Amino acid sequence: MALIELRKLDYSIGGPLLLDDVEFALEPRERVCVVGRNGAGKSTLLKLIDREIHPDDGEVRVSPGVVVARLAQEVPQGTDGSIFDVVAGALGDIGKLLAEYHHLVHHLVDDSDMRALADVQSRIEAANGWDLDRRVT
Repeated sequence: MALIELRKLDYSIGGPLLLDDVEFALEPRERVCVVGRNGAGKSTLLKLIDREIHPDDGEVRVSPGVVVARLAQEVPQGTDGSIFDVVAGALGDIGKLLAEYHHLVHHLVDDSDMRALADVQSRIEAANGWDLDRRVT
């Protein structure tokens, strides 16, 4: 069963169709790269998959339990932290734990840091957070 499926998708922005009769299925463990010239509809396609916008015709199906996360092209106003923190933030609670783990690994100083690292690692494992194939689409 496809994780994400687009069926006969049409979308226009006040003129000719930007996306015309698009068919697409993303199966488990598949990786996809969206490539095209400026204005070809890449961002629009991702906004449709994320359900930020709705198609003129056709449908977008996302399987239950699938989390779609998208990083905007523009840096959001008031965004603090590193690129890692911003991207990890799209993964919710698991992302926060992964960011905490990342910071601890890169700034280990003493035994208390090692204990904190072990604690965070245990929480990530308990939440099956290392299984990114299950989380990232």
